[in-house]
Amino acid sequence: MDNRENEELNEQEELQQRKNKIQQKKKRKGFTLIEILAVIIILGILMIIAVPAVTRHINDSRKSTFVNSAKKFMDAALDEVTDMEYSLTNPDYTYYIPTKCLNAQNGEISAYGELIESYVVVTYNNGKNDYYYTGYDDTYHGVLLTYRDILDEDRVESNIKGIDTTVGVGSRHYIYIYSSDCNKVGEKRNATRNIPENGELLVGESNGTTEVLDDRVVCKRATTLHQSICRDISGPFEPACSRIDSYSPNDTITYGTLGQSGTLTPGDAFDCDVNDDGTYDAETERFYYIGQYGSGSSTTLKFIFYSNTYYFHDELISSCRILRAYDDSGNNWYGPRTIYNDLPKKTDWKNKKLIAPGKRQITNENGGTTTAGGTISEFDYEDRAARLVTYQEVISVCTANGTTLQPTRLRFLKKSNYLMENTDAFDNLGSTNGYWMETPLSSSTKDVWEVMTGNEYINTLHGDDHSNYGVRPVIEVLKNDVEY
Repeated sequence: MDNRENEELNEQEELQQRKNKIQQKKKRKGFTLIEILAVIIILGILMIIAVPAVTRHINDSRKSTFVNSAKKFMDAALDEVTDMEYSLTNPDYTYYIPTKCLNAQNGEISAYGELIESYVVVTYNNGKNDYYYTGYDDTYHGVLLTYRDILDEDRVESNIKGIDTTVGVGSRHYIYIYSSDCNKVGEKRNATRNIPENGELLVGESNGTTEVLDDRVVCKRATTLHQSICRDISGPFEPACSRIDSYSPNDTITYGTLGQSGTLTPGDAFDCDVNDDGTYDAETERFYYIGQYGSGSSTTLKFIFYSNTYYFHDELISSCRILRAYDDSGNNWYGPRTIYNDLPKKTDWKNKKLIAPGKRQITNENGGTTTAGGTISEFDYEDRAARLVTYQEVISVCTANGTTLQPTRLRFLKKSNYLMENTDAFDNLGSTNGYWMETPLSSSTKDVWEVMTGNEYINTLHGDDHSNYGVRPVIEVLKNDVEY
């Protein structure tokens, strides 16, 4: 019996050991589903609380780094100006210096990404220089033009898609922007708007001083071309297209070219949203490319309108029916004081990306600033969004289009007919003989250059003549704001 009892005891012990092992295995299987869900919920709550705080901290840190970099750029500019690397002493200029050209570490990099445009802006003020900064990067973070002493993290904005390099400081009329080639050579341009001394360019100001630009370009390459016919009019009023050129009556005349994508050629047709309504009207907003100036991101393109313009009871009319004098005084060295009143106002062509002409030095056909009557004045286009075309621009586009120059008169209808659309070169039904240029004749006290479409050449005429000419607007747009 004792052996049997021992065997039973042993069996009970083994059975108990097995139960214990099974229970241990159960304990090792882990959390229940409810426990896991509870943990997940708790972690989620912690993330909701922590992630925004961490993100905000990272963004604040980046903003701080952006501002510190901008101030280092300004310190570098101060050193180079002090060492006379740049001579910035004209009180009527706002100077723009690309930060990539300064002796500063990471002059092309921000805390967010690679800088697209970045400038230290300097003005000469009562014997000292004041420093400002403006720039943005490829993540669209940046700073609008801001004085150094008020530049802080709150000035770093997102969604900045461009920098307006025609903003002046105080009452300064001109911008001098140094080339991004870092050769310490730059170009002069007119200030189109101004911020206060020691101030900033604000985002969303109701007065229009904002450059948080949208993605819309000003001009797009045209997809169709304007056409008209060579009017069938005989006798002394026969139009130039049949009287001088090889067109037959009722032949179709096509203006400009559609051009080649990625290449700009004088005469390429563009539709420009000058009234800023979001549409590119091929009929009423047609322009033709006539040239460019500047380099890099500051390259500016020039376009001439398809028609003359004038105002009738404060309404802007695109037509060649109204004729005006260049300057009623008859003196050619004061600028287009009469005819400029028929150029579009900024309230009509209100796209803020247009570079308004502002105060501008007019030159004669040789690039000089005198005529036989006196020194040519700087001319203030005031509230106008466009200006007159120059002699140099007309000569340049005609030459580019393959025209052979002739003394005084330059025939260009066949190769540059876009310069004479909507004039009596093609009909004689009351339209104008052409339009004034901005350029006075150097050897005269009265004569001003004009595009004489009736005879297909450029010539000169007394500036007080009211019987022949109107005005044809020219606009300027940054290359970055043109889709070509």
